[in-house]
Amino acid sequence: MPPKTKDRGMKSGAQKKKKNTGADVKADSIHRLALLEKELLQDRLALQRNEARQAKASEEQLKQRLQGLKAELDEARREGKAIYTEMSLRCQKLQEKLDTRSSQLEKELSGLKEELEICQREAKAAREEAERALDERDGTLAQLRTHIADMEAKYEEVLHEKNLKKPPVRKASSLPRAVSPSSHLPTARGLNLDVYRAAWTSS
Repeated sequence: MPPKTKDRGMKSGAQKKKKNTGADVKADSIHRLALLEKELLQDRLALQRNEARQAKASEEQLKQRLQGLKAELDEARREGKAIYTEMSLRCQKLQEKLDTRSSQLEKELSGLKEELEICQREAKAAREEAERALDERDGTLAQLRTHIADMEAKYEEVLHEKNLKKPPVRKASSLPRAVSPSSHLPTARGLNLDVYRAAWTSS
């Protein structure tokens, strides 16, 4: 019988070779996994860096936008303050003009009231004076009417006395008609001023 030591050696060598091959595969898998993890980490880092750059850029844009808005706000505040100051000055000037005009109107109103009172007093005095003049005229007219009535009565009395003392008229056809002394004398209504004066003097 041949010896069996050689076969056993071959078997043990094959088993060792198989063990070494499994270890290499496992090590290769671990290496590949490590590489994949490394690549994944690198991708994550790149993505984070990209996101960080974008965030920073966005932050810078926001800062610039914020600065622009702040500048616009400051400008709007300055403009608003300037407008407020201008409007305040205008309101103050208008108020001063209004006060001045109001004072002038009050003075004018006071002067017009005084003039109105003076005119009312003058009108009252003129009315009273006119009433007095009318009363005096009415009194004078009444006196004149009474005086004229008296003069008419005396004149009628004088005429009556003259007619009684007149001699009788002779009847003669050839003689011209005698003029009656009273034929040309005016009546009491149509008596002129000279006749009144003569009658008043004779009385």
